[in-house]
Amino acid sequence: MMPRYFWVQTAPPREGHAGAIAEGHYVVEDGTLSLTDAAGKPVADERYARKLGPEDDEMIIARQLLRRRTLRSDAE
Repeated sequence: MMPRYFWVQTAPPREGHAGAIAEGHYVVEDGTLSLTDAAGKPVADERYARKLGPEDDEMIIARQLLRRRTLRSDAE
């Protein structure tokens, strides 16, 4: 399965700063969305996968997971 590319804003633009984004990829298999690398290999941590419900928007879920991953890596 080909991973889908997406991005999420992590810092808004402001005077003297262009802002920032985080880029990611995801796949949905058997109803579970998983963050992956560009080749489709899942990221090492299961915290970045979520079972989708019938009303879930996969892009919203992917952006939430990537934002969480980005904030976590910035804190470490």
